[in-house]
Amino acid sequence: MSRLEAARRAISQGWTEPPVAFSVSASMHYSMLKNYTQELRGYGLKLLAEDICAGREDELPAALKALGQQTQAKMSVSTAAQESANKKLLANGLQELLEEAFQSSWQAKTLVVSLGDKTVELVEQALNSYCLIVEMVTKIGDGFLLQFADRKIFGGWALESPNYDDVQLPEGASFNREEQDATVFAMGAPDLKLFLKAAELTFAADLIAGAVDTLLGKKGSAYEVTYTHVLFCFNAHTSYSFHQDAPDLKQKVDYTVMLMLSPGDSTMRVAGADEDFKYEFPGAACMFDACALFHRSGTALLRTVKLCFFVTLTDAVDVDKEPAPKEGKTEVKPEPEVKPEPEVKQEPEEKMSELEKVPDPVPDPDPDAQVPVPAPADQEQEPGVAQGQERGAADSEDEHPAKKLKAEVEPEPEVKTPEPEAKSKPDPDPAPAQESVPAPAEEDQDQEQDAAGPSYSSTPLQAAPSPAATKKHKQSRKGHAH
Repeated sequence: MSRLEAARRAISQGWTEPPVAFSVSASMHYSMLKNYTQELRGYGLKLLAEDICAGREDELPAALKALGQQTQAKMSVSTAAQESANKKLLANGLQELLEEAFQSSWQAKTLVVSLGDKTVELVEQALNSYCLIVEMVTKIGDGFLLQFADRKIFGGWALESPNYDDVQLPEGASFNREEQDATVFAMGAPDLKLFLKAAELTFAADLIAGAVDTLLGKKGSAYEVTYTHVLFCFNAHTSYSFHQDAPDLKQKVDYTVMLMLSPGDSTMRVAGADEDFKYEFPGAACMFDACALFHRSGTALLRTVKLCFFVTLTDAVDVDKEPAPKEGKTEVKPEPEVKPEPEVKQEPEEKMSELEKVPDPVPDPDPDAQVPVPAPADQEQEPGVAQGQERGAADSEDEHPAKKLKAEVEPEPEVKTPEPEAKSKPDPDPAPAQESVPAPAEEDQDQEQDAAGPSYSSTPLQAAPSPAATKKHKQSRKGHAH
């Protein structure tokens, strides 16, 4: 009998031969899982979600009950020291905090917070993500990777992780790292956004955000998912004895959220708890301090897939206040600088310009004549190229803000007649004191504008940031799975 045939026989007999069953081919199991997800899609995920929520799992077709055998045959027992450490931590304020924040969601008997309501919508979303993740698994050489978008997440934990061989194997079985590497996939924060999108896990992000908001009593609380693990439970190498996650993590983690995506049920246990926590439907989740509390894995099925999110709290925003702007992100635009109108100095008559001399009597102005108006002394002129063109701005007054600003803050200079000297004899027919040369037509203003160049406010034009170079993915594989 070949190894593959022995594995299939063991599966059909409900794991009567654990040492053989836990050494089965990962390739065969992933092939079986992909066939199973095709059966789920063929049946209809929404219809299946309705059946699960109505408690009709026993009435489902046989194909939807496949891979339902349990994979864990032995569970470790917590020590008195582990239970004492947990009780001390819970009594030091953790239990009171969780109980007050989550109320009925806090399970005193299991010492964890239960997340996720059993609704058709949630179950359907979890089943869809389950199918997508199974379809991401790709075989490469002798190993496996999780492939999505442009990322490739190779299986296995980091080599320096000290506790990943502390797994709950059946009697007669020994630890095999290759088998473990084929069933666990770890990623860091840079990969999470793409993973959530590819696996359509928006509901999971909402679940975590809601839990953090409830915990802190704030809306819009800030947090970061530092690490994410994907666990395929058809192999007991994903089943861990009592442990804390802190020794295997380099970054600070406050809480862990465990989410089951697959049909069926699964369990986990916190040391000192009266009962196991039980995942009873796709989308069921729990939250607890996995870094500080001793805990272990529980039962799982051949088809079970779980996600583990390690959450780090950062800060929170008050519900009744607007979020405070982050330093370095807020752009403060200065008010436009209004240049003062150039003063027209009164000089003796022999030094006055031709423009300032007003003949007596004043002749009627010619409407077609163009009156030259000198540009202000501080206005730099660049013949042939306007400043707006250099900056890529539009030439029309409707589109270019600098032109509108110039029209508002730099009116046409008013031409005034010099006051007669005290000793001079007044002219018999003086010109009106307030009379000025009529402003040129709009077409003339455009010509003057093009000659002098538009006036800009003090607000600098900001260039768009260049896109950062894409870094080659380097996966982060830390922390324990449950």
